[in-house]
Amino acid sequence: MWVHAFPRQLLERSGSGIWKDIQSRLLLWEDLRDDVEVVQFDLHDPSTLLSSVPFDVDRVLLEYSWWPELMIELRRMVPRRKICVRTINAEALQHYHRFGLGRGVGDDLKTLYGAWRLLLRDRQVARSADELLSISEYDDDVYWRRLSSHASIRQMPYYCPWPFLVPNDASQSTPDYEARRLAVVCLAGTNDRIGSSMVSEFERLRSCSLRNRLLSDWDFLLSAGLVGTRANSTVAGCVSIGQDFEPWPFLGQVRAVAVLGRFGFGLKTTIVDAIAAGCHVIVSRDMWNRVPDSIRQWCLLWDPSVENSVYEVAERLADSPRNGGLAWNVARRDEALDVISGLGS
Repeated sequence: MWVHAFPRQLLERSGSGIWKDIQSRLLLWEDLRDDVEVVQFDLHDPSTLLSSVPFDVDRVLLEYSWWPELMIELRRMVPRRKICVRTINAEALQHYHRFGLGRGVGDDLKTLYGAWRLLLRDRQVARSADELLSISEYDDDVYWRRLSSHASIRQMPYYCPWPFLVPNDASQSTPDYEARRLAVVCLAGTNDRIGSSMVSEFERLRSCSLRNRLLSDWDFLLSAGLVGTRANSTVAGCVSIGQDFEPWPFLGQVRAVAVLGRFGFGLKTTIVDAIAAGCHVIVSRDMWNRVPDSIRQWCLLWDPSVENSVYEVAERLADSPRNGGLAWNVARRDEALDVISGLGS
């Protein structure tokens, strides 16, 4: 018997990366032969999980690396059971990137303290878990492998859950590339350093393309995403599309998604969503270096320091993406199911 445990509040953040990642796992249980019990606990009182875990459980899958004390208590309660943890970011590095330094001595000290505290907690998690289920090889190499002296690390790919969550008539097909709007969209979801960097680089891409007389008939769409406060903003000619749209059908209406910026760790789930929807995905050099090899081949690199980079991007955008789409997404779902099926073996 399995237990899949996560805070119920994470399912209230509809459309966020964490929400999508959890949904992608919940959908797998329908095809898993094992008996799985989904347990939702209180984010503010995670100890409520302990009274809900049966003593005869074989494995516990916990989302995410935030509760080492809870894991230690679970280990005491079920000492011979497997404890698996889904890791979605290099949390300490993500915190450092999100808030940055140079804002003032007080704020800098808070940033350093927060990053150090997360590092220590992740170290406890890595030493308390049997298996870490990773979303990004890059984060494994620069972070998790350096913290883990006990847990094994397995890649569990994220796949886009939207096609499996929306009605069949809206999910089983996406418009042909040639029939879509000439548009590239930036789905920057937050107003922090990471989101601001994505918007800034998106504006730079637009300016660079127009300066070189490229993509002049394309719309550059800027969204607030599904969280954040950018809904009414206008950035250097980019068209604001706000927040009130369904993400999956919307991705099928545009030709490209830009995931730019210099900061952030963890796989950007929007990249996978865009590939699944049959879009081109334009990434920055930093993101190119961080995405997994299995994703990089589907991306277009835009590097403003390389003279011909914007020409290469424009040339690729003229033609539909090769492969990708719904079949590609289903294959990633099958990979995730294989990983889940093999846990504990």
